[in-house]
Amino acid sequence: MTRDRARRLLLYRPAVVGTVLWVLGGLAGMPGCTGAYEAFLNNTASLGGSTPGQRGSLAVAFINRTPYRAVFTFGTYDPQDENSVPIFSQFYVDPIRTPDGFNRGLEGNESSGVISFLSGGRAFCGRMLSLGGEEMIRRIRSFNATRLNDGVAPDAAALKPGIAFSGKPIDDTTAPPDDFARRDAVDTLQGASYPCGALVIYTFEVDPQAPQGIRIDMEFIPEDQTVYPSNPQQ
Repeated sequence: MTRDRARRLLLYRPAVVGTVLWVLGGLAGMPGCTGAYEAFLNNTASLGGSTPGQRGSLAVAFINRTPYRAVFTFGTYDPQDENSVPIFSQFYVDPIRTPDGFNRGLEGNESSGVISFLSGGRAFCGRMLSLGGEEMIRRIRSFNATRLNDGVAPDAAALKPGIAFSGKPIDDTTAPPDDFARRDAVDTLQGASYPCGALVIYTFEVDPQAPQGIRIDMEFIPEDQTVYPSNPQQ
């Protein structure tokens, strides 16, 4: 799949080859809480790469089909390794900084670009892909980690558990950042829910039957159908 076709997927979302998961709630930070079979897959699945110690690629994209701005931290790491530092970025709001693909949040009825996880300039596929997970946030703070896309310290308002959805104007400082809802965090296990090499796509939908009124769907495109950009901001 070419990059242009992947972008068209984010806009029109035709049928996707892969696994579709309705994420009903945040999974626990450690894979043992998701069941023995999922934990086994998570612990044993290949991390890709063609040489020992090397990792395969992992990319993520987001489709916000709600009318609300989404603000959250997302990243990947290895939960079994206490020294694993999350490779992460954020959709945040800072009116002082120049708007870009991350600053101003993920606006309602918009899609992100394809974001590739890189560590030291190399592809990085972690055993956990987290949207607002408490363990990921704890590690970011503990290791003083910096954002993937611009190398700066994380935005404090976006570095909170879960995903904030807001309908307030950008310059409104009176309303809380989650004036519509704060959705539970979503932690997705590599091996059990996505393979290394995949493009993982999360879609946000308003659904009164879902937790906090927001449904989150996850699906992935396998590596052999995906071309990844080298620039993590594209």
